[in-house]
Amino acid sequence: MKTLVIGLGNPILGDDGVGWKVVEELKSAINDQMPVEVDTAALGGLSLMERMLGYEHVIIVDSMETGNSPVGSVSVF
Repeated sequence: MKTLVIGLGNPILGDDGVGWKVVEELKSAINDQMPVEVDTAALGGLSLMERMLGYEHVIIVDSMETGNSPVGSVSVF
């Protein structure tokens, strides 16, 4: 079962780089025997969809401001 974890955002823009920072930390916790690939992306739309082809599971890590949750809250959709 192939799984892809993508950190979205732009690391130059501070808080928009959260997805990148999370998956960079995740990389150090994954060993070669795990069927997980970790990547970062600054693009969305069709480019993101194309990146997800061939994987059974994809986890996208990104940040957003909702105004409904405290800063640092984690939401799962």
